[in-house]
Amino acid sequence: MLPSYPMTPDITRYFESIQNRIIKRHKQLSKWARTNHIQYYRLFDRDITECPFIIDALSTHWLLWICDSKLTTDEYDELTDMLMAHLTSINDLPVIIKDRRKGASYDFSYDYEHTFTNIDEGGLQFK
Repeated sequence: MLPSYPMTPDITRYFESIQNRIIKRHKQLSKWARTNHIQYYRLFDRDITECPFIIDALSTHWLLWICDSKLTTDEYDELTDMLMAHLTSINDLPVIIKDRRKGASYDFSYDYEHTFTNIDEGGLQFK
């Protein structure tokens, strides 16, 4: 499900380049995580330079980190919207967006502000 507004050709190309990678990595890593009882893993870590995002998968939500790059604000917004829709279509979990760009003084945490998630891994608990 893509946003209804017109997208620039470059953004569409960037998105298409990571869309299949996200699906493939999620399929592989989710099996590995279930087998090893892991609730938090990194799905995408700026593997493609045109897509400055880090995507973490948790048992309760997705975590989408926006990182520095040469993209314009509009391009960031378009890619973020497309990634949110894509992640939600893979696994119907909410997406929390965090901004790691220099000078960014805000988070898009929505309803999850000031909440903690408990993670169990290897008999240990993390908060």
